[in-house]
Amino acid sequence: MQAHAKLTDEGEGNEDAASDARLIERVRAGDVEAFSELVKRHQRSLFRVIGAHVPPGEVAELAHECFINAFQSLEKLQQPAAFRGWLTSIAMRRCADHWRSAYRTGARQSTLDVEESEWLDGALMERATDSFHKMAGAPETRQILQKLFSFLSAEDRLVLELFYAAEYTADEIAQRMGWSTQKVKVRAHRARHKLRDIFAKEMDGWGETSMVRP
Repeated sequence: MQAHAKLTDEGEGNEDAASDARLIERVRAGDVEAFSELVKRHQRSLFRVIGAHVPPGEVAELAHECFINAFQSLEKLQQPAAFRGWLTSIAMRRCADHWRSAYRTGARQSTLDVEESEWLDGALMERATDSFHKMAGAPETRQILQKLFSFLSAEDRLVLELFYAAEYTADEIAQRMGWSTQKVKVRAHRARHKLRDIFAKEMDGWGETSMVRP
């Protein structure tokens, strides 16, 4: 999975948004080729959004599905100038769907090894949100966290990735997930505690296993 990088709307000014709106009006008028222009314009940013949350081999297919979904739902978009944010919301839902499907089929990361457990034992015990924030965003911890994230629900996983690793604000996450800001804050708080509980169980399981080793 790619390193998390916060995506902003810098460079996506009023002129670009207005251009998106004009293309959408052309699509709605029957000019299908205009949608190809939208795909070319937003493909790179969409790949980056999806690539921050799913394995590299899944990115292209999910991006394709997002564009199909956007095309089929284009009439429902009330503010054509907000196409980029709307497309991002579709992407987040597809990422959540991806992990729900993975969890239903039992796709789980392998458990932590000894060094990972010892390191994370101290890191996750930090009570301050800022400390957890810095820990979650550190490159050396992403692989460890991905193993634990695989035991969270799809929504909890995405909230932690966005809030702590990608450094989105609660308002930005709310916009992308279609939630209230308060729900984002509550969900992030609860998910962080779930992550600690999961880690504690992993530690207990490893301890029981280590006791029977020769």
